[in-house]
Amino acid sequence: MRDERPVLVPEVGQPSFNQLQKLLDVCRFMGKEKNLDSLLVYIAEQGRKALNADRCSIFLLDEEQGEIWSKVQLGESDIIRFPRGAGVAGKTIESGRSILIRDAYNNSLFNPEIDRVTGYRTRNILCVPMANLDGRTIGCLQTLNKL
Repeated sequence: MRDERPVLVPEVGQPSFNQLQKLLDVCRFMGKEKNLDSLLVYIAEQGRKALNADRCSIFLLDEEQGEIWSKVQLGESDIIRFPRGAGVAGKTIESGRSILIRDAYNNSLFNPEIDRVTGYRTRNILCVPMANLDGRTIGCLQTLNKL
């Protein structure tokens, strides 16, 4: 039976020194990097390392097309597109809240079709919203398979 309830992450424990150091590195990089693509790849790389995950993607909301697409996908080369509000990334962007799914295949938000196409096996997911300077959620950072 599929678990219909994703875990909305209410609070996160104290970050480690290493995680705080990575966050500081990202802030420094944001101040000097002018190329948005390079900045987003760097954020995804540091997020993957800080969370000790196998893969990391950054999904952005395309309001004009009414879809969400993978701007950065560490560990996968193909761009992933799906309707606005769909899946874990869609729910995260829609709600503006982090979602933790401990068992992807037993959660209705997870779309196993992407695993079938890529040959990858998703076990768990952490998805965190990304907001612009106005506080509007414009995308999310999604990590897969905590190591």
